[in-house]
Amino acid sequence: RRWTREEMVKRYGRQTVTSGRSQAIVRNGGGGNVGTSLRKFISKLMEERDSSEEPLYVFDRTFVPESDLLSALSTPPYLQPTKDDDSFLFLGASKSGVSFHKHADGWNGVVWGLKRWFLYPPETTPPGGSWPGFSQLDWLTHLYPNLTKEEMPLECVQRPGEILYLPESYYHGTVNIGDTVAIGLQKREASTKIEKLCYQTTQLEKVHRSSENTPEVIEKRKKLLALEEELVQLLPGASERHRLVAVSLFGLGQQARAFDSVQKAIDLDPYFVFAYLEKARFHLKRNENEAAEVLMKKAASINPRNVDVAVAYAEQLTGHKPSRKRFLQAAELYQRAIDVHNRDAYLHFELAEILEELGRKEEAKQLWKKANQLQQLR
Repeated sequence: RRWTREEMVKRYGRQTVTSGRSQAIVRNGGGGNVGTSLRKFISKLMEERDSSEEPLYVFDRTFVPESDLLSALSTPPYLQPTKDDDSFLFLGASKSGVSFHKHADGWNGVVWGLKRWFLYPPETTPPGGSWPGFSQLDWLTHLYPNLTKEEMPLECVQRPGEILYLPESYYHGTVNIGDTVAIGLQKREASTKIEKLCYQTTQLEKVHRSSENTPEVIEKRKKLLALEEELVQLLPGASERHRLVAVSLFGLGQQARAFDSVQKAIDLDPYFVFAYLEKARFHLKRNENEAAEVLMKKAASINPRNVDVAVAYAEQLTGHKPSRKRFLQAAELYQRAIDVHNRDAYLHFELAEILEELGRKEEAKQLWKKANQLQQLR
């Protein structure tokens, strides 16, 4: 009874939950990026949708430990929570969900509603990549129908009262069918060699953001490359691993090998949006602008709603050989990005500047006003 929408609001309405859309949850490290009370989420945000009709989804790892919800569940003895587990509350309207990701082993139990699962084994990165290159709803709508029999995922629909066990390192994404609430437990630490190596690479990946070339930074880059190359040996068919090797190689100045590795990722997965974008960035660092634009255009054609691609392509259009035609193309790309992330102040500022350049001053003025409002809400 305490799991009904009304009872949850009555008992826990003031408690904070975090929600997000499928891509943002993965990029936020497995948690929502919008914090509200449970009451506000259920009464208002639960039905708030973006331009693709994807709603927000509660993906929260603090709510359950602070409530007594676990005591209302009956789970098998071998699935009882321990001090080594993270516990999650999942709550969302139809079409909400989470994009492809993976982690240590865990389980997921649906209390009410239906949850559709898509799973790939560790040696097969999901088509489209796992950063991810698509929201789960966009992936299901636009990419899934084009998959060959060999590219199709393992699938199931989880019903109320059913528990799904997730083996370690299995990629998985979900889409809810109808209003759905579920609970999940996940081990904090990896237990297999593959996932332990993945966790180690995650800890070191911030070195890619460093512009320094100190001995300490170079040593970290070398260590990261060694780990990534070991993972490629273990998972030669995983496109994501080849992309990450390419990034490490380029950072160490091994450009020829980096291009070979990122091309291998593309060959393994022609839908891999971020592999195309990564290769484009490699070309830009070598001032090969035309080659970079070809790749950006290809990435944008694979997923027109990918914000990273839209922004990178728009910046290229306005920064290299700028013209009115290219500014108009860039404005269209920024508008497309805003349609996906309408709360992003940066996107509004960038579009406003382009419209100002195009002489559309009143539109630019309205966008600057909106951007300032969004910035104040942060």
